[in-house]
Amino acid sequence: MLFLLFACLWVLIASGLLWACDRFVPYHVRKGNFNGVRNMMAIAASFYSFLVGFVVVQEWNTVGTVKGQVSQQAANIATAEYAAATLPPPHAEHILDSIAVFTKSQLCDEIPALSDSTVGLPQTNVALGELYQSAATVRPASVKGLPAYPQVFSEIGDISDLRFQIINGASQRVPLVLLVAIFGVGLFLVGTVTLQDVHHRRSHVGTVIAVALFVAAGNTVIVSLNRPFVGAATVSSQPLVGVAAYAFEVPESEVCRPTSGPQG
Repeated sequence: MLFLLFACLWVLIASGLLWACDRFVPYHVRKGNFNGVRNMMAIAASFYSFLVGFVVVQEWNTVGTVKGQVSQQAANIATAEYAAATLPPPHAEHILDSIAVFTKSQLCDEIPALSDSTVGLPQTNVALGELYQSAATVRPASVKGLPAYPQVFSEIGDISDLRFQIINGASQRVPLVLLVAIFGVGLFLVGTVTLQDVHHRRSHVGTVIAVALFVAAGNTVIVSLNRPFVGAATVSSQPLVGVAAYAFEVPESEVCRPTSGPQG
């Protein structure tokens, strides 16, 4: 659908440029500047391909980084759950419940919201604060000599850091100036093609349309990769789903249902 929108846009632009070229650029001018325009077209095509390739590589790396962060956070949550489960009651249950509530808030509320927002949700901030509080209120005497307790704190710290890294990754956008440059180079490329002195009118129109579709394809790829949590290369939250399903003791398909809750 996105490609169709860009394709329609660039075909309309190409049609307008073809009309303007026929109306305002005499044949002898196009013929006399054929070689120069052809060289400019080659330069524009190369530069456009370079810009699109550069942006795609950068955005793909961002998507890959966020995927790794989600997987690592799921591993930290699982480790924190395992360590907390070895603590004496009622601390174990309290911390495990807090981990489950935070995980559900991030998985079911915050991550879906990152498709439109670039900041964390207040309720997830609260859940993270309560998770820290659940570990901080443990009586020192009850966990003295237990290596699992400092490990719980360490894992919670890593979970918090990764959460903010995920939010930061979701906020990464292609700079507006670069988007404008890509659009401008694409427009210049289509414009130079329309100025080519081709005797076979149908062949010329077909070439212009093909170049317009090439530019549209580049625009589509860039927009599709512009945000990690929306588009063609969406980051999967499946690692967190598995951890949350274990914490709530429910099937993965029911993790985000409002009625689900941590099991005692």
